[in-house]
Amino acid sequence: MFVNTGVDDAAKEAEYDRWYRDVHFPDVTEPGIFVHACMLHNAQQPPPEGERRFLAFYECFWDDLEGACRAFAAHVGQLAAGHQIHAGTVGAHFGIYALRELGFATQRRRRSQSLVAWHLAAPDPAARAAGLAWLRDAALACARDSGLFHTLSIGELLCGSASFGRLRDAAAPAAADAEPPLLLLLESDLGDPGQLELRLRRRSGAATPPPGCSVARRSCFYRASA
Repeated sequence: MFVNTGVDDAAKEAEYDRWYRDVHFPDVTEPGIFVHACMLHNAQQPPPEGERRFLAFYECFWDDLEGACRAFAAHVGQLAAGHQIHAGTVGAHFGIYALRELGFATQRRRRSQSLVAWHLAAPDPAARAAGLAWLRDAALACARDSGLFHTLSIGELLCGSASFGRLRDAAAPAAADAEPPLLLLLESDLGDPGQLELRLRRRSGAATPPPGCSVARRSCFYRASA
């Protein structure tokens, strides 16, 4: 689960960060659906257009991911009804992704200081299938061979803000999810995620997504705490 948010007043950022770690993480992970919460901060300040400062990154180990989404939506609905969501929260991106590919580079220690995310747009099923193949065979392979990252994964969007809203409230108006459907996540024990992403792009050279696909965003975050 990839949750990129901000707060409505820059003066509240430190307070929002404390709330997220000390209050929201325990609230969200309490049912045991999405766990291993990690807070990261955007490597660019101010963040690039369309992004926010804070990235909460969670994992789910349920076999039934659709059931997990429904159960989690109900839990978040209870938090919202109880006014347990920070009133200043401003969202940018939200997505629950099903893991499609996972790889490790054993020469690096598995501590995530940096996270590089490539978001791939693919408007139809054929483009999505081609995009998945390209991410696996080209982008992920290039990232693994670079020696910069320890954990490399590809996710396919299962539930974005619109569909999650429908799970929380069946009366909510139907809408398509705006998040790009494919996500390449690269974790590194090295700092300066912006430089890692730049080095990866240089290494990939002229490699481009297949027809019908495009890189919608390249996001870079660093671990905010021990």
